[in-house]
Amino acid sequence: MEELQTISTLQGVEIALRKELEHIAEGYIKVGYLLKKTRDAEFYKEKGYADVFEFAKETFNISRTWAIRFMQINDTYSIDGNSPEIQEKYRGYGSSKLSEMLALPEEVREVVPRDATVREIREVKEVIRETEDRYSPQMSLCDIAPEEHHGSWTETLVYEFFKGEGKGCFEKMAKWIWADESKEASTINRKIMGIVAPTKFRMFRMQFANALFSEFQIRIMPYNGRGEPEEMSYLELAKTFEQTFYPEGRKTSDSEAYERVYQVPLREKKEREVLKTEPLKKKAEPAKAQETLEEPKETEEQIPGQMEVEDYQELMPDAPVINLPEEEKQVHEITEEVVQEGEVIEDILKSGDSEKIIQLLKKEFAWPKGGWDNWKKKVITL
Repeated sequence: MEELQTISTLQGVEIALRKELEHIAEGYIKVGYLLKKTRDAEFYKEKGYADVFEFAKETFNISRTWAIRFMQINDTYSIDGNSPEIQEKYRGYGSSKLSEMLALPEEVREVVPRDATVREIREVKEVIRETEDRYSPQMSLCDIAPEEHHGSWTETLVYEFFKGEGKGCFEKMAKWIWADESKEASTINRKIMGIVAPTKFRMFRMQFANALFSEFQIRIMPYNGRGEPEEMSYLELAKTFEQTFYPEGRKTSDSEAYERVYQVPLREKKEREVLKTEPLKKKAEPAKAQETLEEPKETEEQIPGQMEVEDYQELMPDAPVINLPEEEKQVHEITEEVVQEGEVIEDILKSGDSEKIIQLLKKEFAWPKGGWDNWKKKVITL
């Protein structure tokens, strides 16, 4: 107890929790052993109980379901199947994982890594359950014989896995295959597993078999009557991937390789169109300005402190060019407000009132985003 009170880091908590969970798991083994001993020796009769389940319920409030579970845990994980001691290979799993793993076939249970989560174990169990429901041994009694698998399991797995897992997984695998990096035997498994089975424990359902991805290899588990079990390395998977999608080497692009095998594009057409048209939108030329008044033959003198309308061709491509009378080019000569509150810019321009236009330019030499069409409909505020 004092040892737990001195823990001051998360790592310390994790170590302590793991140790306590191991103790709980070992406790499950011992509880199961004692219940089995009570059952087999009929100790429960000493106090008049009908069976071990009544004894467990009345004495310790252990339900029938949990009494059975405790005894199954002892059967499966104890030394020789009937001992108060847990098998060494099952130490460190914790009681919850051991309980979930009970329903797994032995060949699957043996490759569950210690760091697998309860959720991952349940997902594998679900795939197995669906398979058993669909391909039960009773199918052999049917008039129609089960369809058999033909060809290489490795080739079948590559074809079905990279189609089922989507294009992202395919692109990651292709990138690794053609990466200019050292591919040492000691790291190949880890690299490929990180792409296809990052959890180090997963089940992939194929048409005729389940593929169990574990930390060290891939195990093919055919459905009833559909072939023999087979094991393959992650390196074999990578080589078959390259042979399937890139028989001519790097001459083939990823898009061509994917489409040749699956007859569907690696990237959807809509995505291609977006990539193709976006640059065109950015480079689109502005509409040619419509000239409503005759352009001056000579460049007029600019009003001090002002910009002429043609200086803003990129902002308002259809803006008309205004010729202002010589005597009204100086803004300081206008002494009174001639542009009235509530007037619309477009109306002022159409009126031809040069005094108003000069004052308008004085106030509105820069307009907000939205272009000429929006600016000329703006209502004057003084």
